[in-house]
Amino acid sequence: MITMKTVQYADLSRALPGEWFEFKGRRYQALGSDSYANSDGQARIVVTVRGRCAHCGELFEFTTRRRASWLAITCKKHRGMA
Repeated sequence: MITMKTVQYADLSRALPGEWFEFKGRRYQALGSDSYANSDGQARIVVTVRGRCAHCGELFEFTTRRRASWLAITCKKHRGMA
């Protein structure tokens, strides 16, 4: 059986460096973006984001796609523990 789902995603394509936003109840800050070419030679954009770890509360940074359907909620130390 085919089921249809509506997915919420963060469209970070126009995020300005330093801009704060909320996604699924958590606050994040866009720090900047970089472009790169994927293995097919197509131009892609990644966005560097800062968040606060749900486990320890420390700030952490990560990169994600410009249209992300999920964003990290924990630092590398606590990944998978929240």
